[in-house]
Amino acid sequence: MAENHSKKKVLLLWIATAAILAMAALVGHFLLSDVKQEYLNYIKSFAGGAVVASLA
Repeated sequence: MAENHSKKKVLLLWIATAAILAMAALVGHFLLSDVKQEYLNYIKSFAGGAVVASLA
């Protein structure tokens, strides 16, 4: 299966993933600026798990 993917294609996939995650972080930062810290901690925990899962 790995032989079907070029290095360029894999690199572009990683770059796209990083761009999507960065965009989501920025949007979340601005949209959630008024949320209570207690709720924000739960959201950050969930988001951290999502980032780890996306990189696995």
